[in-house]
Amino acid sequence: MTWLEARPGAAWQTPGGDRAQAPAATAILLADHIWYRMDVTPLVRVGSADNAPTTAC
Repeated sequence: MTWLEARPGAAWQTPGGDRAQAPAATAILLADHIWYRMDVTPLVRVGSADNAPTTAC
C-alpha cells in the first residue's frame, strides 16, 4: 500500500486513501488531557469479514 495505490495495480480513488461517505460514529470530546475509550472492534470485524477493500482514514 502506498499513497497512490491501495494494493499493487489498484489505485485509490482519492490519493492517500478512500473513505466512507459518512462517519461510522461521532463523539463530542468534552475536555483536554483525558483518555477516551472508543471500541472499533465491530468496524474491524465487518471490514475483515466481507473482504472489504483496504481504506485509509
